[in-house]
Amino acid sequence: MVVFFVRRQKQLEMNRVLQRNKMSASQNQEGQKKDQSLTGVYKITPDKSRIKVGEIVTVKISFQAPEKIIFGTDIRLSFDPKLLQAEENILLEDVFQSYPRREVDNVKGSVKVTGFMAKDQTVANDFRDVLTISFKALQSGVASLNLDFEKGKTNLSTLVEKGSSKNVLGKVIPVEITIE
Repeated sequence: MVVFFVRRQKQLEMNRVLQRNKMSASQNQEGQKKDQSLTGVYKITPDKSRIKVGEIVTVKISFQAPEKIIFGTDIRLSFDPKLLQAEENILLEDVFQSYPRREVDNVKGSVKVTGFMAKDQTVANDFRDVLTISFKALQSGVASLNLDFEKGKTNLSTLVEKGSSKNVLGKVIPVEITIE
């Protein structure tokens, strides 16, 4: 009887360990699924990485969202207004049907663009250019161009998935420009 009781206790303990491992694996898979849903990437690409004071650098902002169809976007580009001055003219690519917001603020060092109703209703596996903007170098230094972004936040830079309306932006690739 004691042997049966000990075996039963060991069996129950083994079942608990297996159950905990199964739950842990399930939670890990759930975490991976959440990370996989944030597949969108924004990158900032300048035509030059080194310029002189007074010269112009032109920058493209592009996105990619593997396995996602993008409906809209918010871009909040930030820069140091002591080093760079953004030109007011933003060249908007033919990615979205509507761009209701196009703001350049050279005092705060920001460019804000909103686009929605994507023209291409296919998966965004390749990078797609959204806009091009030029900056004039004002003084020497290293100027960073970055998108204001936090995973999951919807009040900063976003890539909005069609159907789910979720922000799928998971990464931003910023750039630095050396001004001599």
